[in-house]
Amino acid sequence: MSDPSQSGSGAQRSGEVLATNEREPTIDETLRVLADHERRYVCYYLNREGALDVDDLARFVAATKTGGHPDADDLNATGVSLRHVHLPALADADIVDYDREGETARLADDAPFVRELLAVTGVELQ
Repeated sequence: MSDPSQSGSGAQRSGEVLATNEREPTIDETLRVLADHERRYVCYYLNREGALDVDDLARFVAATKTGGHPDADDLNATGVSLRHVHLPALADADIVDYDREGETARLADDAPFVRELLAVTGVELQ
């Protein structure tokens, strides 16, 4: 058996420590919020379309979830979940600017890392 202290660069680097990233809480929160596929759909559409009325956004998201053929129940359920769950969570994470009274949403100008994440995940919207 070989001596681990002699096994090359990996052993020499075992004592190295990564510097902490002061933005880690923001990165962690962004990734946590975007772990939900429906929230990613919201961000994909807002990135492509700009500001949208929540009903229009619900149509886009419901169509994606149903393969392009949402019925009235799909639209209603999606609109409710956007208004009460997904858009508030995205707004709390500073990813989306959500105007509850005006019923509009848009990707925040300074959305932390979101545009880069959307580019990396690279889905094609139709």
